[in-house]
Amino acid sequence: MPKTFRMSSGFSEDDRGIGFLEDKEDKDLDAGAVFDGLKADTERKVRSRMDHWLQGNVYDKYFHRWNLPEYRYCFEFKWEERHKPQRLYGFLCHPIPISNPSFELCVLTFYGVKDDDTDFGILDDVNRLRNHAETTKAISETYPEYARNGRKEWVQ
Repeated sequence: MPKTFRMSSGFSEDDRGIGFLEDKEDKDLDAGAVFDGLKADTERKVRSRMDHWLQGNVYDKYFHRWNLPEYRYCFEFKWEERHKPQRLYGFLCHPIPISNPSFELCVLTFYGVKDDDTDFGILDDVNRLRNHAETTKAISETYPEYARNGRKEWVQ
């Protein structure tokens, strides 16, 4: 089964968007399923943090990217449940580089419960997915410009 991409419902911003990369055969791509299964009060909390990011705000307590060069496109939304740090991991990209180059998309991929330190293995997996041809194809179903990596079509 190929990877699919779906936008998260209930959000509307012009400059940013949030969606989920999924694959019915790859149970590790679980961010969408976990988000869909959140209890109502937890979902409100996570959605409010997503709204905060969508509005262009910065608040490391709710979400952040990494300053390390190899993980600069990685991103996470975070919250605490039952005294355990919960995370939705993904990556940031600009899927419409020709018609709206400032639009930023957060593609959520993995869910994790954080222990003490950042699990760089998850971030490595996020990076592998970010650069994978199936990921590009899936996102391009919603954002066709993404497949061209910002290149205008060349006419001979």
